[in-house]
Amino acid sequence: MKKHVLLLALVAGLFSVQSLTAQITGFCFTDAFGYTTSVTATKTGPGHWDLSGTADVLTGSDWIVTGSYDKMSDVWTLNFANPAPDGCTFYVDNFTYTSYAYGGGVIYFNWTSYCFGGALGSGSGSTTWSLGTCPMRLGNETAIVGAAAADLTIANAPVADLRSIPGGELFSSAFTEAQFSVTRNADNTFSFGYTVDTESDVAIEIYNHAGQHIATIVNGHMSNGFYVNNWDGKLANGTDALSGVYIAVMKSNGNMVTNKFVK
Repeated sequence: MKKHVLLLALVAGLFSVQSLTAQITGFCFTDAFGYTTSVTATKTGPGHWDLSGTADVLTGSDWIVTGSYDKMSDVWTLNFANPAPDGCTFYVDNFTYTSYAYGGGVIYFNWTSYCFGGALGSGSGSTTWSLGTCPMRLGNETAIVGAAAADLTIANAPVADLRSIPGGELFSSAFTEAQFSVTRNADNTFSFGYTVDTESDVAIEIYNHAGQHIATIVNGHMSNGFYVNNWDGKLANGTDALSGVYIAVMKSNGNMVTNKFVK
């Protein structure tokens, strides 16, 4: 009975409702080829951000940048698209970066360049990053044109001619997460993003407005880290849960965090 009274009090509004709001962060990347990239990261779900922006790859026009960052896998991807692809007559059609390791203020990545839809070349590199917009370029850098721009391995714009200060910290630290969040997806399923600070037993349960238990999302021993689990909106017997207000309760290391959401 006490549990039901507590949950009913929570539903009545004794805590703030957490919801996914657009969290936007700006970044500037400067890689070893001398290219600078301005990127905006927009949070689109638990542990996930969409990346978009432009890159100055010294071809005379900014290239279009799209990508994503997944905090669970700690993988960052960017695709650079030529605004005027010419079948690699002068420049590649597009190239991609995929991260594989991080250091203080540095991201190490694998890259692949493409022409006519097929891979042209590949390799690895690194880029420094800083928060905010990209700084002004100095006037004495050398532009890369022609074959050098199509072959990233011989691109040689001097990084010393760029004003970019590394962040000095791990990239993941720039992407903050609530300890426990609930996101409603387009198909009416729900994603629960949560952080386990200390290795412990973790349980996430869902209760209805009357304080009745209707589903268990997580129940097990987990190491510290960030996690995402989904709920299909169904009861244990496979029927759809009714529309209304629900409480998600996360228990970990002797603590309890609650979150109210609407189905």
